[in-house]
Amino acid sequence: MTAKGRAEWFLFATTFIWGGTFVIIKQGLVDLSPLLMVSIRFTLATLVLLPFCMKALLRADRKSIFWGCFLGFLIFAGFLLQTLGLKETTTSKSAFITTMMVIFTPLFQMLILKRRPRWGNLVGVIVVSVGLWFLTNPSGGGLNRGDLLTLLCAIVFGLFIVLLDWTTRRYDFLLMTFLQISFPAVCGWILLPFSNRLYSGRRRGHSSRSATRRFLRR
Repeated sequence: MTAKGRAEWFLFATTFIWGGTFVIIKQGLVDLSPLLMVSIRFTLATLVLLPFCMKALLRADRKSIFWGCFLGFLIFAGFLLQTLGLKETTTSKSAFITTMMVIFTPLFQMLILKRRPRWGNLVGVIVVSVGLWFLTNPSGGGLNRGDLLTLLCAIVFGLFIVLLDWTTRRYDFLLMTFLQISFPAVCGWILLPFSNRLYSGRRRGHSSRSATRRFLRR
C-alpha cells in the first residue's frame, strides 16, 4: 500500500472515531458546560502528547510558536462553537453541519493559497449543500441557534485546515501538533471563570456555571 493509501485509511478511521464522539459529547453536556467540556478534552490530550513532544518543544522558535498557537486558537474556537451548538441541536445535524467545512476549505484555499478547487471539491460542495437543505428546511426541523453556531464552527475548521496544510510544510509537525492541542486547553481554563457570560443558555433553571461547579465538587 502506498503512503497516500495509508494516509487515506487513517483519515477514514479518524472519521469513524470522530463521528462517534458526537453522541458521547452530547451526553456529557447534560452535566458539563461546553467550555468545561472543551477544557477537559484538550487538557487530557495535552498530557498524552507531552512525552512525545518534549524534544520538539526545545527546538521551538518564535514563528513556529506563533503559528502553533494561532492554529490552536482556531481549534479552540471551532470546538467551542461546535460544543455550544451541540447543546442546542441534534447529534446528527451537528455532525452533518460540521462537515460543511468541505465547502469552506476550497474557498479559503482559493483566497489564501491561490489554489483553484478541483472537480471533486465542487461535487462535494453540491452534495453537502443539498444535504444541509434537507436537514434545515422547515420539514426537516428548521434552522435553530445551535445549527448556526455549528455552521460558524465549520467555517473556522475550513480556515484551520488550509492554514494547517501551509504550516506543516514549514514547521516541525510534532511541535505544531502539541501547540494546537495545548493552547485550546490553556484558553479554556483561562475563560472558564467567565463561562456564564460566554454561554447564556440554562437547563432546568441552572446556568452552565452551576454545572461546572457541580462537576468540580465531585
